[in-house]
Amino acid sequence: MCSTSSGDLLVTMSSGSYERRNKIVRYNGSTETQSIQWDEKGGQFTYDGIGPLIESRNLDICVADNRAGKVVVLNADGKVRFRYSGRSVHKDKEFMPIGITTDSLGRILALDFASKSIHILDQDGNFLRFIDNCSLENPS
Repeated sequence: MCSTSSGDLLVTMSSGSYERRNKIVRYNGSTETQSIQWDEKGGQFTYDGIGPLIESRNLDICVADNRAGKVVVLNADGKVRFRYSGRSVHKDKEFMPIGITTDSLGRILALDFASKSIHILDQDGNFLRFIDNCSLENPS
C-alpha cells in the first residue's frame, strides 16, 4: 500500500487463488476509483506477485514484482510503460526486487534481495548503476 501525491491510496491485492488474480486498486477515501489488472496486450496479468509499490514524481506506479523478478512501471492510467528484469551483479543470482522507492529526481531504486544490492534506473527504465558495496544483509 502507498499514499499518492493526490491523497489516494494504492493497494496491491491478491485473490489468493491458484490463478494468481492480482491487481492494484486505487482508493479515494473509501471509494474504489481504479482497478488495474490487465496490461495493454490484454489477457496478461500486469504482475505476477504481490510486492511493494510506490507512485513516482511523474505519477507512474512502480511495483517490485519479486515473483516474476521484475520491476513493473505503469502510467497513471494503468498502462505498462516498461518492465525491468534486472542486471546481474553476481552471475549466479537472479534479480529479486523486494523493495522499491523513488527519489526527488524521479529515479527508481529497486532493492535486490538476491544480490543484496540496489539497482538505480531513470524514470524511463534505463539502468544507471548499482549500489552493491554497502554490506546489506537480508535487505527488505
